[in-house]
Amino acid sequence: MSPQDVSCVVDFWEGYVLIPFGKTADGVTFWKDMCAVEAMMIGGATLPCDWIEVCSQERCAWKRGSDKGEIIGRWNQNKLDLKA
Repeated sequence: MSPQDVSCVVDFWEGYVLIPFGKTADGVTFWKDMCAVEAMMIGGATLPCDWIEVCSQERCAWKRGSDKGEIIGRWNQNKLDLKA
């Protein structure tokens, strides 16, 4: 996704009362209720995010402390619709 795409996604989820960013006591911005991950160039979260694990080899991310689970991508994203 481009930075503009990420901004649109953040705006969308803010509309559902998720808080995208927080700030540490020393002013560092971090991801709070959501996290943008860029696997190709950055190899991880675009801002600090202590609740995300990233595997740049498989280009996937998941909640830290939980199992990775099945990777959902463009090739099988319709599986998400079936689970809803």
